[in-house]
Amino acid sequence: MTTATGNTSNNNSIRAIDKESVHRICSGQVVLDMATAVKELLENSLDAGSTSIVIKFKQSGLDHITVTDNGCGITDANLVTLALKHYTSKLSSFNDLAQVRSFGFRGEALSSLCALANLTVTTSTGTSPTGVLVEYTSDGVIKSKTPTPMTKGSTVKICNLFEGMPVRRSEFVKNIKREYVKCIGLIQAYALIVPNVRISCVSQTDKKPPVTQIATSGNASIRQNIINVFGPKAMMDVTDFELLLVEGKSGSISGSSTHDQGANSTADNEDEDDDEQNQKGDIVLTGYISSPAFGKGRSSADRQYIFINGRPCIVRVVNEVYHSFNTNQSPFLVANLILPTSYYDVNVSPDKRTIFLHNERMIVEELRVKLTELFEPRYPIRRKDIFIYTRSAVVALSFTLGHEVHRRANIHNCV
Repeated sequence: MTTATGNTSNNNSIRAIDKESVHRICSGQVVLDMATAVKELLENSLDAGSTSIVIKFKQSGLDHITVTDNGCGITDANLVTLALKHYTSKLSSFNDLAQVRSFGFRGEALSSLCALANLTVTTSTGTSPTGVLVEYTSDGVIKSKTPTPMTKGSTVKICNLFEGMPVRRSEFVKNIKREYVKCIGLIQAYALIVPNVRISCVSQTDKKPPVTQIATSGNASIRQNIINVFGPKAMMDVTDFELLLVEGKSGSISGSSTHDQGANSTADNEDEDDDEQNQKGDIVLTGYISSPAFGKGRSSADRQYIFINGRPCIVRVVNEVYHSFNTNQSPFLVANLILPTSYYDVNVSPDKRTIFLHNERMIVEELRVKLTELFEPRYPIRRKDIFIYTRSAVVALSFTLGHEVHRRANIHNCV
């Protein structure tokens, strides 16, 4: 068939998409919203070994966002490949994924931010009194490089997020208050779980003085982080616990609660405990939860933070067990599921917001049983009919970071 312009057979031919379009399309999958952008920059700072991280928002993030840390800094050689797609220092082969402990590993975040915003990096390794200010193009290539005074560390600045995507930018501007609140919740999560790192969040609107929204003091324990973020009252009627869900090679860890052994026993040596439990193969849930006694919980589930090896996620089974003792309230919860890296897969989606757990049904059932055992000695259970129903014997769920839990099988009264 022909038209006024001639033969149209070429219009139906299969051909490669140009590189610039591919870059922009894929970048939109990595950085979904402002919270994702902040998450990627914050995690980069943590991976750099920082002990102090400051996140600043100008105009709630509409103007720009900066993340400043005192980490190792970036060498001149690495600045060249820093924002190129799939360049990373975390992996050398696919097999390394089974042992990856860093937050980032795909080498896509900064490259994607270059395509979606104006990105500049100021950094110094501390070997000289000056650093360098580097501006990148949308392709992740160095556009300009200027010497500048800088102490050891890095500052990453993103301006005009989603400027090159009119529809997403319009939605971003329209919903900026909601987007900013999501960012605050995300930063709170990392401020709670990360020990020995000072994390602060500062917001500035127009010409008004900056306002500090979050500030931690580089505490060694999660308990002190909770007090920094929510105040001392947050720890009233809160129980600390350590529950052995699955026993690995060694049986040295008891499955009972440790809430009577001292308020700081859960998290003082968190990094060392994580390494030990990974070697043994134990799966342990540790953290803090409010008493299920009437009036001790919260009216909503607005302060629930659950992590898998420090990565934020959502697990509903805790609410199910808590509601069996206190039907009218939800718990205050900060809990970390510690398990070997080979027991889960975080390489599921480009934004790394989905985690697949191996033997997840077993973990969920053990979590329900151990939580019930934790509460029962002090608070009589109000109903005994908590069961797990599945369509088949094989259940695989995916824990989604900051989102609802996706199902591969229907589960009732569990998650």
